[in-house]
Amino acid sequence: MLNNPFIVITSTENDKVVDRVRERAELQLAINDLLHKNGGIIVIHGAPGIGKSTVVNWVTADLKKKENLSVMKEEFGLTVFNKLKTFNISADKKAIIILDDFNNLDLLDRQTQNKILDLIVELSKRIVVILVDNREDAVHKQLSKLGDSIKELKLEYMSREDILQIIANRLNMVRPVPSSEVTPFTKEEIDRIYHKSGGNPRVVLLILSTLFDKKQEIEF
Repeated sequence: MLNNPFIVITSTENDKVVDRVRERAELQLAINDLLHKNGGIIVIHGAPGIGKSTVVNWVTADLKKKENLSVMKEEFGLTVFNKLKTFNISADKKAIIILDDFNNLDLLDRQTQNKILDLIVELSKRIVVILVDNREDAVHKQLSKLGDSIKELKLEYMSREDILQIIANRLNMVRPVPSSEVTPFTKEEIDRIYHKSGGNPRVVLLILSTLFDKKQEIEF
């Protein structure tokens, strides 16, 4: 009986970036451009679970290995404000700060929101700030005034082929021999799941988590 590889519906370290060639290239170029300019903001947004954090993690993985570059990632919340205020910017080291779930800014009062946005604008004059956001209109007025120093990247829903690759990748975590097959799921099941999910990988994983257990019970 195989362990269920679909239980975790968010991005894991073992997940591979599926396709997203254009988005990965655009994010890499945006980071390189702003590092060259010594600062700026990148807003990467799209529906929840669509793969924003996975793309960011993939692109920044190699950057973390560079000795002259510091990369910090934080889940956005009120406690992050103090970390940003006390963030030490080294004179001989460039820096990237990644704020995941930046849409949580909406949970704060307007005065606190403005303080955080103003602080991010100030930081972006010396470092690169990446904001990962679920909202459609993720670029705030305080940020849009930065002009060329702010870049926006939107992730769209995935194709059926991309979803198939995600399923195969997860199954390979528990299969003795890696494969591109999606067994034990049938083509009809995959079609229904893709239609129901609309191409959102998190919804796909949520449905498959339950379906996988049911199939294991039948086999057992």
